[in-house]
Amino acid sequence: MSFVGAIFSRNYRIFRSRSSPYSTRCKSVLVSSPKSLPRSFTCALKYLLPPSCSCYLPRDTRAARIRPSLSLNKNAVTSASIMVPCPWLTEVASYAKDHPDADLGLHLTLTSEWKTYRWGPLESRDKVPSLYDLSGYLWPETAPAATNEKSQEAEREIRAQIERAIALGIHPTHLDSHMGVLFSTPELLAVYVKVAHEYKLPFLAVRIPNAPAQLLSILSEKDVVLDSVVIANPAVHANEWRDFYVNAVKNLKPGLTEMIVHLGHDDAELQAVTLDHPDYGSAWRQRDYDVITSPEFKKALRENNAILVKWKDLKELVN
Repeated sequence: MSFVGAIFSRNYRIFRSRSSPYSTRCKSVLVSSPKSLPRSFTCALKYLLPPSCSCYLPRDTRAARIRPSLSLNKNAVTSASIMVPCPWLTEVASYAKDHPDADLGLHLTLTSEWKTYRWGPLESRDKVPSLYDLSGYLWPETAPAATNEKSQEAEREIRAQIERAIALGIHPTHLDSHMGVLFSTPELLAVYVKVAHEYKLPFLAVRIPNAPAQLLSILSEKDVVLDSVVIANPAVHANEWRDFYVNAVKNLKPGLTEMIVHLGHDDAELQAVTLDHPDYGSAWRQRDYDVITSPEFKKALRENNAILVKWKDLKELVN
C-alpha cells in the first residue's frame, strides 16, 4: 500500500485545514485506548476520528472554537488544533491547563488568509525572510507560500511554534498544517514529517495510491496514515450542509477517516474577521457547529457503527 502526506488543493480546502471525518464499520464503540486499535487499521472496521477544529479566532468566537469540550460533551468533536501565531493563544493555553484530557494538536501555520485580520511568523524577519509577504505578515494563500517559503526557514518557524506551545504548558497530541502549506511541496512535506518524528507526534497524512517513492521514503513504519479525510467544500450549498455530513458518515469505508470542521458563531465579530471570505467564513462555521452538535449527526454516528478515535490514541501508537 502507498502512503503520502495529503496534497492540499487551493480551490477545495477539503485537504487544507486541520481535520476531517474518518470511517468505521462494526458495533458502536468509543475507542479510548490504543490497545483497542489494530496496528494497521486494515480490518473491516470503520474508525472515525471525529470532527475537529482550529483554535485561533478572536475572543468572542472562542465559545465555539476553543471549547472543544462543548462538542466533546455532545460526543461530536473529539479534538482541536491550535494556531500558535494567532491572538488569544494564552487563553487557549489556559484552557489546555484546565482541561488536561483535552485532545489538542498544533495547526502549524505558515499562511494568514483573512483580508483585515492578519498575523505573522513567530520568528523575526532576519531569521525567516521568505515567510513574510510584502505587508509584513505570513503569505495569504497556499500557492505563494509554497513558491516563496524556503524549507529551512519553514522548519525554523514550525519548531518555534511547537516550542512556544510547550513553553505555555500545551502538550500537543498531533500536528497538521494550516491550509495545507506543508503538504504542497516535497521539501516542505519532508520538513513536516521530520519535525513530527523528532517530537514523537502523529501527524495528518493521507493514504493515496501510487505515491512516489520519494514521498514514501520519508515515512516510518510507525506512522499512522489516514485512509480518507472528509471536509465540506464550496460546492456544498448551505441547504445541503446537514445532508453532506450525515451522508459522509453513512458512506464511511472501512479504515481510518478524519472529519475536519470549522466551528464558530455567525456573529458581528466573526463576520468582521472573515470579511469578504464566504468560503470558511462566519456563516460556514455556524453551519458546521449546528450540524456537528445536532441530534441527527449523533444519530448517524450511532446507526453507522462509527468507532470514535482520538489523536491521543494514535500518539500512543507511534511511541
